[in-house]
Amino acid sequence: MEKSEITAKHLAANKTILDLQWSKEDDFVFYVTNLGKYYRVWAIPAKGGYPRLMAVLDEGDVKAIKLSPDGKTMAICVDYCGKENYKILLLSTSGGTPRCITEDIKISLPFFDWSPDSSRIGFIAEKDGEYNIVALDIDTEALFWLTDTKNLKMELNWAENGKQIAYTSFQDKLKADICIVNLDTLKVSNMTAGLGGENTGPHFSPDSKTIAFTSDSKGTKNVVLMEVETRKTMWMPEKKCERHFAKWNHKGDRFAYIENEDAHLTAFEWDYPPKSARRITPEGYLCACLRYSNNDDKIASLLSTPNKPAEIFIKEQKSFRKITDSTIFGLQPDHFVKPERIRYKSFDELEIPALYYKPENVEKYPVLIWIHGGPTHQHFNSWNPFIQLFLLNDIAVLAPNVRGSTGYGTEFENKVFHDWGGDDLQDISHAVEFLKEDPNADVEKVIVAGGSYGGYMTMMAATKKPELWAAAINFMGPVNLESFYNNSASWLKPILDKKYGFKPIEEDPDYYQDRSPINFVENINCPLLILYGKNDPRVPVDEMEQLREKLSMEGKVFEEELFEAEGHSMARLETRVALFERMMKFIDGYVFGKEMETLEEEMPIVPEVPDMPEEMESPPSYEIPENFVELEEKDTPAISDEEITPDESDESDEIELLELPEDMEEYSDESHPQGSDDSDDSDIPELPEIDESHPESSYDSDIPEIQEIDENHPEDSDIPELPEINIPELPVS
Repeated sequence: MEKSEITAKHLAANKTILDLQWSKEDDFVFYVTNLGKYYRVWAIPAKGGYPRLMAVLDEGDVKAIKLSPDGKTMAICVDYCGKENYKILLLSTSGGTPRCITEDIKISLPFFDWSPDSSRIGFIAEKDGEYNIVALDIDTEALFWLTDTKNLKMELNWAENGKQIAYTSFQDKLKADICIVNLDTLKVSNMTAGLGGENTGPHFSPDSKTIAFTSDSKGTKNVVLMEVETRKTMWMPEKKCERHFAKWNHKGDRFAYIENEDAHLTAFEWDYPPKSARRITPEGYLCACLRYSNNDDKIASLLSTPNKPAEIFIKEQKSFRKITDSTIFGLQPDHFVKPERIRYKSFDELEIPALYYKPENVEKYPVLIWIHGGPTHQHFNSWNPFIQLFLLNDIAVLAPNVRGSTGYGTEFENKVFHDWGGDDLQDISHAVEFLKEDPNADVEKVIVAGGSYGGYMTMMAATKKPELWAAAINFMGPVNLESFYNNSASWLKPILDKKYGFKPIEEDPDYYQDRSPINFVENINCPLLILYGKNDPRVPVDEMEQLREKLSMEGKVFEEELFEAEGHSMARLETRVALFERMMKFIDGYVFGKEMETLEEEMPIVPEVPDMPEEMESPPSYEIPENFVELEEKDTPAISDEEITPDESDESDEIELLELPEDMEEYSDESHPQGSDDSDDSDIPELPEIDESHPESSYDSDIPEIQEIDENHPEDSDIPELPEINIPELPVS
């Protein structure tokens, strides 16, 4: 296929892999992808081969999977039409028809985990606007409420001893903690009360004695290991990067994590106790979703580059073998562009990192400034079909990581606290000043675009910096912060409050007035395209309706598209095709002054595959929770897709051994007493049932009643104040 033949259909039809798990015997990899119309679970031999569909679902998109520790059952988290009203289905790993076990339970957050004996599933249930940890017996479907606190909870992990569940709890302004609920007493302990900042992503070691998590309490996200009994902490060496997603292997003698350095993410592995470390992804590849095999002798991961979509690779010793191929036939890496990593200065001299993609062999090009969502997210140097679509149409793309983005330290990330559409908007306008330094950039044809928070920033830019833009594309962005705050998903409100500094409207009316682009629509002087999902619970369709009415009233030039069966992300293939084509038609008409050509032939779409064959070579299982990230690339010699074999220089990735000090240095924080609870409430009622109409949801007699929580925790009085070990900086070649 020639580069000029590539269309929006080709890019939209490239497949995306969301999750993966090993089978119990490590001979299959199960993964979530959209080989058909919807995201489904597929099985592929670990040695490579043809993927097979695990089960046919009538509707809905699979978002995550987790296999039971005994390998007999797969739990499937499904979203229906983008409404984020998730259901958990169970499927035998030998095939069959999935069974929904959460039909009458409201689940708005896709976090779940198995009990070690495979008899129960823990997840976060919503009731009366509160989110609490529950356990569901998979045979009787009896539901047990394990917490009863008001704090928003995420990212739960069930300890191997079966007696504890750890989770992330949002506590206060810019404060999140790791909490553990004891399943014998139902007492909740705040493990990181003595640490400041945000502590997230807990994962128990296989012996349940140590917990790994991410903390930004020292100014940069880093991996921390904490002994559960003593609360002694050990920090990874400080480095000019962020570290995330620490996960143990099954033996407990190693753990892996991701380093995020200037939009470049690389997986590393440490021996435990921490004495040596090594890079476990090849140079130049981006790693997303890392999984140890059950025997710990292999690693399955998603590897991609900016010009290659992510595929599953198996790492065995020092070789990497690709087992999937999700790319449309004929597309080649040299069809696509890799970005430059640049920095430009904003109004206050703050350096803003960005990725700059330039079309090849074009003397003068329009530029699209693509603003990411979040705002606590970032652009990674990874495969992005949106960006490549613009480049194929001779449009450069500047992707800035404006203040508020992750990846550049806590201070940088928190600069948008109570300042949405303020200094971050100045970062966007100063991106145009940077473009003026590029002689090939046509600064009279700059397009501003983005999704979610990026859509909000697009509207702020179009209304408050109208002179800069030739066109604007708002993809599901809020436009009225008051209605957005009142009507968005209930789990989002505590994040808006504690992470972003939102206040009740009556306490902060001037902020809502000044930072809502709906109030300044009259200033827009460029064509505008607005794109929303009808079922979006985060940015409800009311935002689009308000914007449409105001644009019409002011006589502005705009186009719109409402995707009927979609939510906050565009999951279906036909939606992505329509989205890509609509954006290009809009740009062609208003920026290039031409109409988009009508394609005479429809590109064939892969049909939904029928039921998986009855026989399957092995029952599957795997337990490590999700750790999805996108990753970046550095210059590297060409590497075969079929097998990646590091050269001798990779030996230098091994880090020299070091001796850990015997004594652990202690520190204390009197303002954060050890062992404080997850909630301000000291009394917790007896376990309630999830639904009175569900009489079969009874409680086992051996489950204790919830005990009162003593805020002073006298039983924890003998626990020493949080100590720490700082491992010295280790050289990595």
